Amino acid sequence: HFYKRMEILAEKIIAAAVIVVLSLVFGFLPQLLARKYDFSSIDTTDPAVMKKEKKKLKNVALSFLLNLGGGVLIANCFCHWLPEVREGLDGHENLDTFLPLAEVIMCSGFFFISGLEEVLHHFLHPHQIQEKKSKIKMNSLKETSYSNGAKAKKDVTDLDEKDSDKTAAQIKAAIRTVFVVSALSFHSTIEGLALSLESESAGVWLNTGATALHKFVISFSVGVELISNKVSMMMFSISIIVFSFAPAVGSAIGIVLTELSFDSEKIDLPLQILQGIATGTIVYVVFFEIIPKAKSVGGTGKQHILAMVIGFAVFLPSLYFHSVHEHDHEEPPVCQNSTGFPI
Repeated sequence: HFYKRMEILAEKIIAAAVIVVLSLVFGFLPQLLARKYDFSSIDTTDPAVMKKEKKKLKNVALSFLLNLGGGVLIANCFCHWLPEVREGLDGHENLDTFLPLAEVIMCSGFFFISGLEEVLHHFLHPHQIQEKKSKIKMNSLKETSYSNGAKAKKDVTDLDEKDSDKTAAQIKAAIRTVFVVSALSFHSTIEGLALSLESESAGVWLNTGATALHKFVISFSVGVELISNKVSMMMFSISIIVFSFAPAVGSAIGIVLTELSFDSEKIDLPLQILQGIATGTIVYVVFFEIIPKAKSVGGTGKQHILAMVIGFAVFLPSLYFHSVHEHDHEEPPVCQNSTGFPI
């Protein structure tokens, strides 16, 4: 029995390592594409510049990849996370309400993130505006001629407004990036936790297959989103590494809990609620950040829809493995008649 436990433990560690490596490879893949198509030269914060360059190949390619990622995340939220939360909440008999709880929690997450973004933006952005205003005053005081001074002031004010809008867009993009990476990493940790709680070898590898299939697609999508937000190479690397190693962290927690014989059902409800909030976070970022940005970067309406549909379709096969894995854990009920034979 001890050797079997050690064998399954080794398999769990290998499985977690496979998921981490796959996530890292596909997470850094967009960097190679960015160098090939020169995505770094695309200014996603200036609408005037983007309008002129919409038809360029690099803009169309980035737009396609953003929409592809958007489609993947839509499928992930509505076909994987939301049903998972709903099923998890249904298992708690004390939660008897007329409300569709999973959907309500998801929407709460959506509104919470929306409000939090505005609060963070309000506190981060005004400092920039105050600095600019003081510069305008200094420039206007230095002017000796009234006419020249008025003209200079107007030019500085226009420049200030452009810089201010650009800074606001960059701050919002940075905030949303943090939300996406945090929400996806949280879910990855839970998946790692589920993997480590498997007791059979077949369950470990089926869970690994299901997780890896959608993990690498999402990892690629996160990489594209980070590139479009023009984050530094250091921030890009940290984000991808955190997201990639999240399942390993979850697995480590799960292995420790298993060894301590901790009842995982005690933390199930809080995890389901946090999962629902994370779903709302991703929904918010997809519809307010990724899809609008993809439309403004380049490409046509047909290309946008096609890319989203492809992204959505690419994610769906992973759901098959999840369903197979869940059915393997369920024992079908057998009805018996008075003779004792199954009906």
